Amino acid sequence: MNPIDKEAYELAITIASRDPVERRRIEARFAKGEGFREIGRDCAYSCQCDSLGLIPWQLPPSHAGNRSMLNEPPGNASGRRESAELLLRMKRLGISVWHPDPIRSVSASRPRERR
Repeated sequence: MNPIDKEAYELAITIASRDPVERRRIEARFAKGEGFREIGRDCAYSCQCDSLGLIPWQLPPSHAGNRSMLNEPPGNASGRRESAELLLRMKRLGISVWHPDPIRSVSASRPRERR
């Protein structure tokens, strides 16, 4: 596991754990022996959906790995193109695709990109 993804998983688990019900679920999953990566990815998915205000049929960047999504029409209700574009920006900036708050992470990284 690379350190950038590990940090993103840790942050996602921390954010998801703020909700008492979710914290109990996460603790139960760890107690059952589920892996850190799997739990981190699930938390990142949930956090990305929340931070981006996605509706059920829209995918967060962590699940927009299909480059064909860039061929989708912009503004489509699925949001697939926008999600894929955000994923590409994250990758170009060296941000983990599992970061729980993609927009904030991209915004915080932009000044470094311009140097």
